[in-house]
Amino acid sequence: MKDYGIFYSYKDKGDSLVIVFDTDKEFIDEKVNGRVHIYYDNDIVIGYKIDSIKEFLKIKNGGEKIFFPNAVFIDVINSILINAKCEPLEPRDNSGYFIGQVKDIKEDKIIVSLGSKDINASICLGANVGDKVVVALPGTMINGRTKVKELAHICIDKDLNAEGDNNILLLDKDAVIGEDFFTLEVK
Repeated sequence: MKDYGIFYSYKDKGDSLVIVFDTDKEFIDEKVNGRVHIYYDNDIVIGYKIDSIKEFLKIKNGGEKIFFPNAVFIDVINSILINAKCEPLEPRDNSGYFIGQVKDIKEDKIIVSLGSKDINASICLGANVGDKVVVALPGTMINGRTKVKELAHICIDKDLNAEGDNNILLLDKDAVIGEDFFTLEVK
């Protein structure tokens, strides 16, 4: 199954959950099967929209993106998709967002330590050596509009639906390098 991002904003989308597979494709065609809208680009499924989702799930999401849905959430979504004859989603073992520490800044990239390995991230103004930051790994979808490509992405406030002035989200010194940022919220 493909990588995906899940988005919900009652204010912007009404009571609909949106699942995006490919942000590089353009929505050309749509089929509706019950409450599920299937979006295509030249016969390739690029996303789903599930209407009246609150009949099945209680979503408390102040922002737009649901970063790391738990297994029960995915099971409910998959039941709806299977009933609509759509391909189900694969559960994830991580959110794609990890705690890293800026190790070095080069002309064309930033080296970020994830503890057991170092990764290359795109240049981000305001990053300093030693900063603990949230890093979106390649393949991770940010805000439903951008999929991280070859270089990891150092996140700013709006990437994480956080209040702020769009600066890098700096973490405190107790943040554990290499941990999935969103597993910290699930207790």
